[in-house]
Amino acid sequence: MNFKQKVTAAQIAILKKYGVMVDLANLKDNQLDRALRGSISVKEASSMTFASWCDKMFGLGVRVPVATFDKPTAGQISLSKLVAGKSLAEGLKASDKKNNAALKALQSDLANRTEREVPDPRSHVEIEISYWYERIRLSLNKVLLSITDINGPIFKYQGPKNYDFRDEIAKIIFTSLRDLGWLGLDNEVILRDSSDDPKVAQELSPLSHTVGDVDRGVVLIEFIIRGVQADGIAAGYMPWDFDQHPSDSEPSERFDCHVKIRAKEWDILNRDDLSNLSWFLQKLFDAWAKAGDRRSRGSLREALMLCQMLAYTAPCHSQDVAVEHCISSEEYGTDYISAGKVVERFFHITSSLRKC
Repeated sequence: MNFKQKVTAAQIAILKKYGVMVDLANLKDNQLDRALRGSISVKEASSMTFASWCDKMFGLGVRVPVATFDKPTAGQISLSKLVAGKSLAEGLKASDKKNNAALKALQSDLANRTEREVPDPRSHVEIEISYWYERIRLSLNKVLLSITDINGPIFKYQGPKNYDFRDEIAKIIFTSLRDLGWLGLDNEVILRDSSDDPKVAQELSPLSHTVGDVDRGVVLIEFIIRGVQADGIAAGYMPWDFDQHPSDSEPSERFDCHVKIRAKEWDILNRDDLSNLSWFLQKLFDAWAKAGDRRSRGSLREALMLCQMLAYTAPCHSQDVAVEHCISSEEYGTDYISAGKVVERFFHITSSLRKC
């Protein structure tokens, strides 16, 4: 510490130990060191005069100013009479003792916590997928809460239209696919008309621009959702996705949506996480299809609720969910899961977790 810091430290040390407020600014460095050592016991100092205390504390003939708010301090006065208020001295000592006790308690608690803490067994991808589910779940919940049943004459205002829901779900889908791409899960989403004509109507690959037979990794998830109305797909694209945005199709057109999720490594996710991700994406794209014109809002509401259930019970959230999910995925398989099985599995996992 520098000289100024040493002066302050020495003054505080003397105040705490002897209860005397002194000014040590004019002392030398070696005299401050003696003050910091405080070699005189409190009991011994109580019977000493101010002069003898200074001689022994700082050196022969050295005197320091004392905050007595009175006349200059006489050498023969008893040191006990210079104490800066009994309550002040006792308060400082009590505060110091209390702070030390609190510090020891915190150190002990930290040591106990360190011993009890178990490292998170999840991989980086599993942790990020957990956050991914939560972000999408919150976005889908906003759509779910905005869905209202059609009441009264159809020509009256009925709140948001199916197109509005379709538009929002498309945005959520494309955002989720971009985020999966950053985690190493490439995607290929292609809309084809349902006729025998193999012509590709639209190709949507928000993070992967490779098209054709180029090897883009191992296919982990693959499914088809039929009856998608893609008149609002341009709304889901960001400026950096493609040089040219895809154009919206005619509202009357319906497409088969072919979805593939690839990765460079087949074991980027374990079997249970991969099963849940496959089920979740199928229900998410199914919600997009069920947001078509003249489709029942009850079926759209059901699809969004199934997405919520699958997101909530994803095995990547915690070890307890993973254990329960392991049993479930073995029972239900990995390719497809019905609405009834999603609900059954949801209650199975949540009820088991409550018992833990």
